[in-house]
Amino acid sequence: MTVTEIAVAQGRIEVTGEGLAAQGEFNLEGNRIEPDSQETLKALLEVAVLCNNAVLPHEQDRQENKVIGDPMEVALLVAGAKAGINHQEILHQQPEVKEEAFDSD
Repeated sequence: MTVTEIAVAQGRIEVTGEGLAAQGEFNLEGNRIEPDSQETLKALLEVAVLCNNAVLPHEQDRQENKVIGDPMEVALLVAGAKAGINHQEILHQQPEVKEEAFDSD
């Protein structure tokens, strides 16, 4: 599973790259953008990374069998990594206080 598009008020942002690699670009209306320059996108990706229980090892160790967690959560971590957001670093800056259980059923 891979994040390929993110919808924000400014429009739909295409996310390039495949699989577990943290290489990829963010494009709005065909123009490359830096996630840091888009406040809404940056906040969305930070929340996606913070509200996440998956484990994404260092890039050289990212093999399907070394990734731990729900495929959707892994995809969100990879999207965050493409924007330069490191899961462990942001958790250190903003520690989890409490986790609320969620069930989509």
